Amino acid sequence: MVQPPSTPRSPGKGTVVSFDPLYQFSADDIRARISETYAEVMEQMQKNKHEYTWTTIKSLDELGRLRQAAMEEFLLDYPLGVIQERYVEGNCPACRLLMEF
Repeated sequence: MVQPPSTPRSPGKGTVVSFDPLYQFSADDIRARISETYAEVMEQMQKNKHEYTWTTIKSLDELGRLRQAAMEEFLLDYPLGVIQERYVEGNCPACRLLMEF
């Protein structure tokens, strides 16, 4: 099922750390990659839209707008999140094993 972006955690409600190799890149690098791949991602969604239940999000256009808004919100938060160590660059050895399987 296609769902809208999740709501950020409220301050004081706990700590969330995201661990990903993507975080080796700057916000500008990530933004450029998002721009480069957006059309291809949406084209793949178009080809596979029959595999999703479209209840909360009603169309591919709406999905595209929500994805772009979520990515922009992330990119605005990213520089501070890196400083605060909420976005940590790294690889999970167990994840690598799953990818090789």
